[in-house]
Amino acid sequence: MVGKTAPIKRLDEVRFHVIQEYCGCLACLLQGHELGHEAIALTTIEHVTEHGRRLPDEHQATIGLCPYHHFGTPWRMLRRDDMLRILGPSLAHGRKPFEAHFGDEVKVLLPVQDELILLFAGDPWPAYTMPRAVRKTAVELWTRLRRSECP
Repeated sequence: MVGKTAPIKRLDEVRFHVIQEYCGCLACLLQGHELGHEAIALTTIEHVTEHGRRLPDEHQATIGLCPYHHFGTPWRMLRRDDMLRILGPSLAHGRKPFEAHFGDEVKVLLPVQDELILLFAGDPWPAYTMPRAVRKTAVELWTRLRRSECP
């Protein structure tokens, strides 16, 4: 991104905390992977971009991704092709394959992340587990948004 990054405000810190401590990797969640609390603790913040630029409210336009889905870092002694087969493409290995598999970051993934944060705000869950109903809601929204983005 060109230019100065906006300062992180208290509301941004709250969003990052909820994503990292309670939501975990959005890509893993949507595929039904149970990575456990240790993996959630490693969740990184991905700033969503459109045409290579961060969105206007850059720190609120964020999703959680594990080190593999964000940076391409393999885990559990697996090779890159094993990770691709099990977890799908990593954003680090190309935006096009990542978005072809998971959906557009702006139109699909960001709204799903926002919905998870709203659900958490309405009825917080413990850091070590996400309720099945919340997972189901996220996957249903993801499926609906993916369908609507297809021509």
